[in-house]
Formats: sequence, structure tokens, C-alpha cells
Amino acid sequence: MSTVDDPDRRMVRQRTRALAELSELRTMLGRLPRDDPGYRELAVRKEVAAAEALNLGIAEVTVRRIGLFDDLEMRRVRGEAAEFRSYDADLAQEY
Repeated sequence: MSTVDDPDRRMVRQRTRALAELSELRTMLGRLPRDDPGYRELAVRKEVAAAEALNLGIAEVTVRRIGLFDDLEMRRVRGEAAEFRSYDADLAQEY
């Protein structure tokens, strides 16, 4: 069996990349003042990365801790994740 086509390895790589991206965005945001012009864009990207991580099956507690999300932010992240799943389901029905 080829490890290149192994779905479990592929999922592990996707999850690892998702967590690395979330961590990187958190670090970048931590270095910017809130009034920086790019801060809001990075904050949105961090929430999107967190939603994608949830949809890859990463535990919410892990996403919350790595992203340093409070309750309100996690509510938005869960909503974003649900929207992504709905959109993906709609696309799957079309094709």
C-alpha cells in the first residue's frame, strides 16, 4: 500500500496544516496593534482557519486553545464552520 494515497495520512497532513495556519495567524495578530490596517483581515482569516479546522474534525477545545478564542469568537467560528458545511453540501448536490 502506497503511503502517498493513504487517506489517513492525508487527513493527518490536512489537520496539521490547519493547526499550523491557525497558530501562525494567532502569532501574527499578537504582534499587531488592534488599530493596524491589516488587523481585521487577519482576525477574519484566523476565524476562517479555525472553522476549517473544526470541519476537519479537530476538537473544539484544541481550536479554542490554539486560536485563543473567547466564547463569542468560538460561537462565530462554529457558525462559520456550519456555513462551510452547508455550502459544501449544496455543491455536492449540484454535482
